[in-house]
Amino acid sequence: MRCKLHVALSKTRVSTPLESSVAECAPPFKVNPGPNGPLVISRHACELETMTVGFIAMTRASGIGPLPRLLDEMCGGKAVEQVFRSVQLPVEILEDPGAEMPLGAMMELFDGAARRAGDQLFGLRVGMAMAPLSYGSWVAYAMSAATLGEALQRLCRTIVLHQPHGRLLLGTARGTGTTTAAASDTGALAVWTYIAPQVGQVPQAQHADHILPVMIAVCRRYLGLDWLPLRVRMNYPDPGDSARRSALLALNWSFDGPGVSLTFPAALLATPRPFAVAREAQFSTSVDLAAQLAGRTTQTLEEAVEAIVTLRLLDGRADIDGVARLAGTSVRSLQRRLSESGTSYSALLDRVRERKARALLRETDLSVTGIALSLGYSDPANFTRAFVRRTGTAPKQFRASQRG
Repeated sequence: MRCKLHVALSKTRVSTPLESSVAECAPPFKVNPGPNGPLVISRHACELETMTVGFIAMTRASGIGPLPRLLDEMCGGKAVEQVFRSVQLPVEILEDPGAEMPLGAMMELFDGAARRAGDQLFGLRVGMAMAPLSYGSWVAYAMSAATLGEALQRLCRTIVLHQPHGRLLLGTARGTGTTTAAASDTGALAVWTYIAPQVGQVPQAQHADHILPVMIAVCRRYLGLDWLPLRVRMNYPDPGDSARRSALLALNWSFDGPGVSLTFPAALLATPRPFAVAREAQFSTSVDLAAQLAGRTTQTLEEAVEAIVTLRLLDGRADIDGVARLAGTSVRSLQRRLSESGTSYSALLDRVRERKARALLRETDLSVTGIALSLGYSDPANFTRAFVRRTGTAPKQFRASQRG
């Protein structure tokens, strides 16, 4: 179906991350003149499969980037802990950049950090201090492409391996109404856009701000360290601070777009990869990338809830209230959606606890009491009974059998 970009993307997805990793990029989307500038992205042509049940928009912890370091420098380490705690995220997630977490919680983290720092440009500062390759192997795969255009198309195809319901779109259009000489020389403009999935009423500006410099940095790997786009557009209303923004990052700013977008001459898409980038990037194929990330990206509601439960167990917390809070919904709504999917919160919690208990018993010397507490049990005896019920053996016997 042809769908407008302002449609709630929380109700759509491509079929699977592996299908998307080898699929072609969506055809160019239509770009029309607008009242505030030459380009307004109005829609894109891609086939989207409607989900039969809701989902929780997830992303990976690598997207947090240098936020903790910058907040520490500005406000101290205690502020970092307090901001993470305020959005119910364990600081321990920083030890695993590949860990999945709710996108809404990440957006709240960026907003909370900016408010704590008293800096409206905090998100931009985080993005400017962030290297594209810090996002992981899917970006390294894209950066090994022969041209900028191919690199951006690879990112469009593989973003689902980092953020299952986020979208990167690449299109071209005529530069109608532009006064920029560089664009009018060729007429054709490229527009590269990040579309975030819908996450409710969560403040998104700071998160969007941190994405923009990283998108620019990707292009700079091919176009040079001083390169800037002709125009950028953000996915929120004009905050009235363009002068301060431009002092930090000298750009032609515009707002109220469907996503975070860069506009630049389409001829630049053919720019070859410089040798310095070729030496640094990891040369890999889509097959290599799929093999690395297979099974690590959530696609269903159950998988997302299990990922959130795993995240909260880093703090030894297992209550459904905190899971619902991170999922951006109510306890009752979460229970209803899980029931419609044929499961329950207690069933998913038991499954995650068993999986983690097996790993801890097999791979660590942590006591049974310590394991019980880490899994959110207030009484070790309750853990032992639950483990016996699910595995047919006591924790100590299981550990002994695994170590031969």
